[in-house]
Amino acid sequence: MKQNKKYVLAVGAGVEQVHSIRQASDLGLHVVAVDGNPDAAGFADASEHLALDIKDRDKVLSVANEYNIAAVIPSCIGRYITTVGYVNENFCGGGSL
Repeated sequence: MKQNKKYVLAVGAGVEQVHSIRQASDLGLHVVAVDGNPDAAGFADASEHLALDIKDRDKVLSVANEYNIAAVIPSCIGRYITTVGYVNENFCGGGSL
């Protein structure tokens, strides 16, 4: 688990997520971005990033647990909103922003 930082998880890091990732970073949050594309545009603005299949809900949940995330930045791509919901339902770390 990563210590002493407030992490948020960006599920998806394509061009449509860049603004959200930048905004979270501007607020002083550390963004962990996950996306299936190893060259995703949002990776450049994320504190940390991982290329993985974001349809794999358990793998994304594992990342959430590893970083003890405080929040999820949902993907605006509807087919992945189920992954966001799964992480929100199953994540027990948390804390507050």
